[in-house]
Amino acid sequence: MNDKTLYEKIGGEPAVDQLIDSFYDRVIKDDVLAEFFKETSMQKLKKMQKEFFTIALGGPGNYSGLSLSHAHQGRGIYAKHFKAFVGHLLDTLNEYNLSEEDRYQIISDINHYVEDVTDDSAAPLN
Repeated sequence: MNDKTLYEKIGGEPAVDQLIDSFYDRVIKDDVLAEFFKETSMQKLKKMQKEFFTIALGGPGNYSGLSLSHAHQGRGIYAKHFKAFVGHLLDTLNEYNLSEEDRYQIISDINHYVEDVTDDSAAPLN
């Protein structure tokens, strides 16, 4: 039985840093998604995402960013954008020595946030 967290399996802090950098390199090259990041401080965004992914993968620390619903409210992000975003994440995760089960667990965990991020959901924005 392997009791390692996904954070440990992926390689800890250095791997999460690399993952986020590689992932956002893909995202900002996507013509559909790049528009959402034109006015964004990528340094600040990557810092928040590194915190978020560290915690989401079972690593140490705290997330200091806004709630996902608040940060994404009114930005015109729809399910098709979220799907493209997650597709880039899956492509990035495929570069890591993770089992298929672990990669899909990460994607499944991220998919739980679709209603907090997209404008076309019925979820309340708080």
